[in-house]
Amino acid sequence: MFVSIIVPSYNHAQFLEERIESILNQDFHNFEVILLDDLSSDNSAEILKKYQNHPKVSHCIINEKNSFNADNGLSAWFQCYLQCQQR
Repeated sequence: MFVSIIVPSYNHAQFLEERIESILNQDFHNFEVILLDDLSSDNSAEILKKYQNHPKVSHCIINEKNSFNADNGLSAWFQCYLQCQQR
């Protein structure tokens, strides 16, 4: 079984490294990591970029426009995922 782990982020810089390291250090190894940032105003994007060349990270998408609002909710993250599939 192959698993895709999507790590969405919006202003979560203080938690990102711990979150990503926890994923990368799992005993299960048959996975990819997709990192997404929705135009955070903190340094989340910089933290994600540090991991973009990790062998387990298949995509690192930093949005140029914030796509999350109450009207589209989860669909914004799904749109980011679809962008990954097109690359």
